[in-house]
Amino acid sequence: MFRFAQTTTYPGVLGCIDCTHIAIFPPNESEEAYKNFKGFHSLNVQMVCDSEMRILNVLAFPGSVHDQFIFTSSALSTEMERLHTNRIGQFYLLGDSGYASEPYMLIPILHANEGSPEYRYTKNHCLVRNSIERVFGVLKGRWRCLKKDRVLHYKPQKAGVIINCCAILHNMAIQEYT
Repeated sequence: MFRFAQTTTYPGVLGCIDCTHIAIFPPNESEEAYKNFKGFHSLNVQMVCDSEMRILNVLAFPGSVHDQFIFTSSALSTEMERLHTNRIGQFYLLGDSGYASEPYMLIPILHANEGSPEYRYTKNHCLVRNSIERVFGVLKGRWRCLKKDRVLHYKPQKAGVIINCCAILHNMAIQEYT
């Protein structure tokens, strides 16, 4: 469970978090909510992965919704806050600069001076957090219906189910080959 602690300098890291856009056909209802900042219709899908690229958490929102909003609206955020508030342990998620710094959310320090401790922290942070980016690449490579040039022609709710199924199958494939 805590393999990040064995392979990095981050004890207590539960996983890496980020969001990715999965293209969907424009829905009939609330169409503008699904149009993302890149100009196409999507679900903005938050995922958390462990050090072995297993997906631990999946949550989809309309494409126009920001990553931080998805996190703060999630049960995961509530649980991380509870762990921190009740001093159950020192547990962390590694997020990118799209997330707010919280006692349980480690984010990079932007514009750190080269050679400084902040720079070394950020460089290491980015190397470790890259596992979630690799998960997105593997997931979309394995399940091509999730790629941007392929559009899920389903209602957002059904597209969310398809994404969840792809995440489950991804984990099963990881388990099979480890």
